[in-house]
Amino acid sequence: MVVALPPLAAQSPPTGFEKPDHDIKIGVRSGLLRYDTEKFAVGAGSKVKLTLVNSDEMVHNLLICRDDDYVTATVAAAAMMLGPEASKTHYVPNIPEVLFHTKAISTGQQDTIWFEAPKKPGAYPYICTLPGHTFTMVGVMRVGEVAE
Repeated sequence: MVVALPPLAAQSPPTGFEKPDHDIKIGVRSGLLRYDTEKFAVGAGSKVKLTLVNSDEMVHNLLICRDDDYVTATVAAAAMMLGPEASKTHYVPNIPEVLFHTKAISTGQQDTIWFEAPKKPGAYPYICTLPGHTFTMVGVMRVGEVAE
């Protein structure tokens, strides 16, 4: 039996993010261990509001990582090393490869984060670091020129 938890408390934008340049919503494809949006683009240095919405039966999070080779494997390994304490940190390792992240959220919940996109253009991967999710729940945030 799946019990839906209430959404997390409404979150207010931090000062300066009342009108973000990009308002991104990413959901989860139920039962498939995949995000419903696997790529999006933002301007370099732009203000971003990103909301993760969980309609799946499992807990998920979303971490945006550095634009580096092998970063997904590095972050996945660090998340696994969290061991039994992982839930206390929302399965997010405290390493420089993780730029931004949501909380780990359950069915029916959503979490919103606000951040300034990197100034360096590139392809910044995002992943879910719950055990067994990392290599299928992936996407790319492209930073650079954005077509209007």
